[in-house]
Amino acid sequence: MSTSAASTRFGAWFLCAALLSMVAMSCLGAAVCPPTPSPRIPVSPTSGAVETRLLRSSPEGADGTAAHGAANLSVHIGASRTVTDEGLPELFNATVTGSGPLTYVWNFGDNQTSSVAHPTHTYLIAGAMMVRLHLFGPNGTNATDSLAITVELPMALAGPTFPPTGAAGSSLSFTAFISGGLPPYTYYWQLGDHNISHELNTTHAYTHPGTYLAELWVNDSAGSQATFSEFVLIPYPSTGGGNGTAPQTSDWAYVGIAGGVVIVLVAIALFLARPPKTT
Repeated sequence: MSTSAASTRFGAWFLCAALLSMVAMSCLGAAVCPPTPSPRIPVSPTSGAVETRLLRSSPEGADGTAAHGAANLSVHIGASRTVTDEGLPELFNATVTGSGPLTYVWNFGDNQTSSVAHPTHTYLIAGAMMVRLHLFGPNGTNATDSLAITVELPMALAGPTFPPTGAAGSSLSFTAFISGGLPPYTYYWQLGDHNISHELNTTHAYTHPGTYLAELWVNDSAGSQATFSEFVLIPYPSTGGGNGTAPQTSDWAYVGIAGGVVIVLVAIALFLARPPKTT
């Protein structure tokens, strides 16, 4: 065998021995030092089940609130009355749960709107209205609520065609006719001689002849008021040829008064016309 062939065979045996040594060392290390397990995040069991959480950054918190701290919005609207009269001011309010800058968009159901938190609105037409509030908050939050409002026709009063009249001491009837408004109503009659009544249909007897002004005030349940008035004639007893509207004065009385005036005027004229005294 030549020297070069021996050298080649020795190199091959040496390479095989090195590879076997490396494999043996790797197996020995795995047996002596087992691999360290990856750290795990401890979890708390809930009702016997293991909860797994994925930790990551999110623009919203666990409760659904925005990352900037603005809570979910809710709103409830109310009104001073849910049944009102045409022409009466109505106060609306909003109870809001949530924080941050808010934008209010009210729609009162009659094509009128407002952007304030607690608006006042007067309906100029009667009917059923649906009031809506759209509330907008930060980070895209919003809430909506609605309320039904009934608007009645304005209240009006009318009296009989002919006002009551009669002799002193006789019982007279008073009444009026109501339209519109929201019942029940309250009534207040002032009969012109310091007497009053709280009935719509009432009676009264005047003690003395004369002309009296009877007035009626009616209030409805929505706070609206209407008034009505009429003159009442209580004639004087008829004397002589009078018409009964006032006591009649005798023609002889007028003659006596006129004669007295003439006598006074003549006396004054004679006094002024007398000649001056001489000394």
